[in-house]
Amino acid sequence: MSEDVRKSPIKTANKEKSLAALLESATITEAAKKCGLSEKTLRRYLDDAEFQKEFRAFCFQTAQF
Repeated sequence: MSEDVRKSPIKTANKEKSLAALLESATITEAAKKCGLSEKTLRRYLDDAEFQKEFRAFCFQTAQF
């Protein structure tokens, strides 16, 4: 693939699942179980500035309904 044409560079299947799981869960542990990823992976995602931006936008969009 020579050029990535996706809107957001973080839109992978695992990151998509983790966004929803984090929004629906009270803890990272619970979110990890819901989306089938390790806590370490979710914490690594949450440390990433691009993921944080996407998570905030996802929360904002969800709160609009």
